[in-house]
Amino acid sequence: MLALAIPMRPLPSLDSLRCFLEAAASLNFRRAARAVALTPTAFGQRIKQLEEQIGAPLFARTTRSVALTERGLALVPVAKRCLAEAEACAQQVGRGDFGLRTFRP
Repeated sequence: MLALAIPMRPLPSLDSLRCFLEAAASLNFRRAARAVALTPTAFGQRIKQLEEQIGAPLFARTTRSVALTERGLALVPVAKRCLAEAEACAQQVGRGDFGLRTFRP
């Protein structure tokens, strides 16, 4: 029997990580919301939910600016890797490229 480690708290969604990376790149929530086709309100909620899941603020916000916090800066390369791995996984399965391993439940 395959034992899988089940996280005790919800994991961030890939869409939330995409939103985060858009905001991190532009440092502008409105522009980032447009880039991922969300309303600014929905985008802000997605970022807030991600911060709650991570357990730390990822952005320092004022009425005039947005900046990455130390934790936000640390998340950028990790989020990029996660999205790249998810894309590679989808491509590999889509091609039927399963390698030589056999999965036994």
